[in-house]
Amino acid sequence: MQSSSTNIQYTPVASFNENHFSSHSTSIPTSNALSPISVDNLEQQPTIVDLEVRNDKNAINSTLEHEQDNESPKSHHHSEAKKHSSGIFFSVWNLCNDILSAGIVAMSYYIAQSGIGLSFVLFVAFAIITSYTLCILYNLSHTTNIKSLPAMVLYCYGKPGFLFICFFMFMFNYGSVLAGMLMIGDVIPDLLADLLGVKYFFLDRWAILIYATLAFLPISFRKQIGSFAITSFVSVGIMIAISLLVVFKYFYHVVYLQHNFVPSVVPSGGLDFAHTQFYAALGGIAFIFVCHDLSFEVFENLHKPTKTRYYSVVYLTMAITVGVISLIGFAGYLLYFNKNMEEQNVVELIPRAELIGVIARVILAINIMLSVPYNMFMPRVSLREFLAVTCLPSIKTNPLHGNIFHYASTLLITLGSLIISESVTELGEVFEVVGGISASGLAYIFPPLLYIKIHYKRSWFSLHMVLNVLVLLFGISIFVMSILNVILRHIL
Repeated sequence: MQSSSTNIQYTPVASFNENHFSSHSTSIPTSNALSPISVDNLEQQPTIVDLEVRNDKNAINSTLEHEQDNESPKSHHHSEAKKHSSGIFFSVWNLCNDILSAGIVAMSYYIAQSGIGLSFVLFVAFAIITSYTLCILYNLSHTTNIKSLPAMVLYCYGKPGFLFICFFMFMFNYGSVLAGMLMIGDVIPDLLADLLGVKYFFLDRWAILIYATLAFLPISFRKQIGSFAITSFVSVGIMIAISLLVVFKYFYHVVYLQHNFVPSVVPSGGLDFAHTQFYAALGGIAFIFVCHDLSFEVFENLHKPTKTRYYSVVYLTMAITVGVISLIGFAGYLLYFNKNMEEQNVVELIPRAELIGVIARVILAINIMLSVPYNMFMPRVSLREFLAVTCLPSIKTNPLHGNIFHYASTLLITLGSLIISESVTELGEVFEVVGGISASGLAYIFPPLLYIKIHYKRSWFSLHMVLNVLVLLFGISIFVMSILNVILRHIL
């Protein structure tokens, strides 16, 4: 038997930089000296299960020695890091782009479901909980030196947990891709018909989807999230602009009513603090705030990735998120009140004949075109991690196999989303259930489970342990409500 000072050697799993990963082995002492969170509960000696998990981690670890052709691993790694690292500014936009997608046009719909007061409480609550879980993941990553969410789940819960997290990651992000494709099919054909005054066969929905796919396919082949910095900045800027347009429309409407002495009509219960359907909005709001799978990649691409700088990125992202979704949500709700229950996309409620409506639809279309290739990054990563562990470890160790997988998986994901979006106009309740389950699992179930697993020997009455248990219960409640909401709609 080894003494308590024995160091456990393992090779940490790489981050989601697809082809360029950290390769150094790290020694994890089992003492309480680790920072920023003590891991006094880490086993002092590796068991048979530890060795099996460690072997699985080696399967998804990608070493630089196998991922370069003419350069040395060290020089190649540093050149790539320098090329793709982002400062706080662009890191905030990268993380915001994962949150402030075209889906925020439905915020007025969620406010109509939950009530004008409770909805804001929910926005702030989700922002606080999301910030906390993102910081927990950072601390756990820093403590264990594991640089990806699937790798951390594999380390703590073995292959079953690993398979679950890969499934959640794939379904959540692939769902975003499909949602973007469906919005392209809904928005752009009608927009072109309005602008041109006539519908052409070669500008029908099926044709637009093909044109759009061919247009964003080259961007989809990018291998590092840092390379999306400019497109993320533009995408988030567009969503902020749409929010401001909706706010302008609201104030223009108020001034128009006052100028023409027309009384403002507020439906019964329109200004109530809470509505009885608030539980139906939880899954949708949770879906908006999820960015945990991408947070590891943002941290790895952050220039000088210190704790203070990463926390700054998280807090700024949450502040911007609450501000933007509140602007578009409340302005849209106060404009159309109960009409939001009939149409989830507030932009579609703005009359097509109005200039504001035309501008909002045009820039929304641009946002979607930029967001779809960005959203294809994580489905490809989750598929890569899954295959590397289960059957094809060579895609992480052999550069040729890795490149073949990269381009083949991108084409398959793109082709699959095109076929589905050409076949259906909406994914309905299946999409709602899968989205709610995946969002709650990624953001509010697995992070506290990871903390509890790593710190289970601590006092269960410590502040962080209590908070993580509460977050876990919160995540489970959203998980259950996402399913019950659909079931109750069928029963009632």
